[in-house]
Amino acid sequence: MDAGHFQTRVKYSTRWDEMNVKPQCKGCNLTNGGHQYLFGLYLDQLHGTGTAEEIVRRSNELRKFSTVELREMAALYQQKVIELRQRDVG
Repeated sequence: MDAGHFQTRVKYSTRWDEMNVKPQCKGCNLTNGGHQYLFGLYLDQLHGTGTAEEIVRRSNELRKFSTVELREMAALYQQKVIELRQRDVG
């Protein structure tokens, strides 16, 4: 399982955007650009029409994260992993 990005993770402004990142099998994520067109259709189905277009717009904005913001995101996602693991065990 990979963290598939609708808009490439190179686009820093949406790299950690949870709307932009969804689970993908390694094969889909590594071939054919992660099946971006199908990914966009899925996002619109999951979150509403226009979601993919909005993510594309945001991905093209310049966004710089401070060290503090990056550390806060790292702590948030570490905590989410802990909670998921506990849920799976319980």
